[in-house]
Amino acid sequence: MIDNDGNISFWNAAAEKIFGYTELEALGKNMHFLLTPARFHEASGKGFAHFQHSGEGAVVGKTLELVARHQNGNEFPVELSLSAVNISGSWQAIGIIRDITARTQAESKLKLFRALLDSSSDAIEVLIPSHCVFRHQRDGLPRPGLQPRGASVHEHPRH
Repeated sequence: MIDNDGNISFWNAAAEKIFGYTELEALGKNMHFLLTPARFHEASGKGFAHFQHSGEGAVVGKTLELVARHQNGNEFPVELSLSAVNISGSWQAIGIIRDITARTQAESKLKLFRALLDSSSDAIEVLIPSHCVFRHQRDGLPRPGLQPRGASVHEHPRH
């Protein structure tokens, strides 16, 4: 949660884990400067100036994928859901932030895998550590040991 000046006013254990700052290190600090990569400071400052007066903004009431900065300086992808609340005539923001690093890495691997499958005219068989076999053939022609259907997943017997 940040106050009308953009300073962090609430910080929990999940935020400590995601960003690496303790509550003592984060409280009272400007959220944009602490957690946002420098290349976004100007744009976030302009958007926040509008928010301070109206409680409205491009990110309010939405869930967005953004880039954040960890205490160690590393940047990582986050999902941000932001709400505005007026307390004693002052607009404040409440954010729910999730580290989506694992999800974006998995999505990238799936895109690469799909591109490899789509670009191959050969039959492909992949053994996956979870004891599954993935079989794919674009042309649908029978191949020894493969079913003549587009793509399928089969349980592989455990050894």
